[in-house]
Amino acid sequence: MILVFVLGFYCLIRTSSRGAWIGFLISLVFFLFFYRRKLLFIVPVFIGLFILISPRGLERFISIFSLEGTSLERLQIWSGAWNMIKVHPLLGFGINTYSNYFPKYKPPEYPDLCYAHNSYLQMWTEIGFVGLAAFLVILVIVIISAIKVLKKRKLDNINSFILLGLLTGYISFLIQSFLDTNLFSLVLLTQFWLLTVFILCLSKFEKDNYAG
Repeated sequence: MILVFVLGFYCLIRTSSRGAWIGFLISLVFFLFFYRRKLLFIVPVFIGLFILISPRGLERFISIFSLEGTSLERLQIWSGAWNMIKVHPLLGFGINTYSNYFPKYKPPEYPDLCYAHNSYLQMWTEIGFVGLAAFLVILVIVIISAIKVLKKRKLDNINSFILLGLLTGYISFLIQSFLDTNLFSLVLLTQFWLLTVFILCLSKFEKDNYAG
C-alpha cells in the first residue's frame, strides 16, 4: 500500500495539474481531521513537495493566485457559461448542448471552443438549476451519511478506514471537478458512480452493525 501511495503521489506531482493538487490537499485535511489531527502539519510538507518535485512547480503553484495564462482562460470560459445560465437558469439548454451554444455566448476575446472546465457550471448550462440541485442533493446525502458513520465508529475497524479512504477520494474528485471536466468523462463518471455506490453500501453496512 505504501508503494502504491508513493507511485500515485509521484504521478500526481508530475501532472502539474493545479486542480488535482488543490483537490488532494483539501481532501488530505479532511482525512487527517478524522484520522489524527496532530498530523495536519504535514500538509505544508506536501505543498513543498509539489513545488520542488513537479516540473515548473513553483511557477504552477504561484499561478493558482494569478489572473494570467490558463487561469485567465478559465475565467473567460466560465463567463461564457454564466452568460448561458442567465438565459435558461432553471432548465438549461438541454443535455449535451453546451458545445452547440457556447460560441454564441462566449466573450468575444476568447477564440476557442472547449468544455467549461467546471463540471458544475457546465451541468447548470445543460440541465439547469433544477437538474444541478438534484445532483447536489445526492452528493450531500452520500457525504453526510458517511460522515455520520465515521463520527460514531471513530475508525475502530478496517471498514471504517476503508470508508474514510473512499470518502477522501470522493471529495478530492468533486473538488477537482470545480476546475475540470471530470463529470463529463465517461470513464471517470463510471468510476464516480461506482465509488458512490461503494460509499453508500459501506455506510449502511457500518450503520447497521453499529445499531446492532
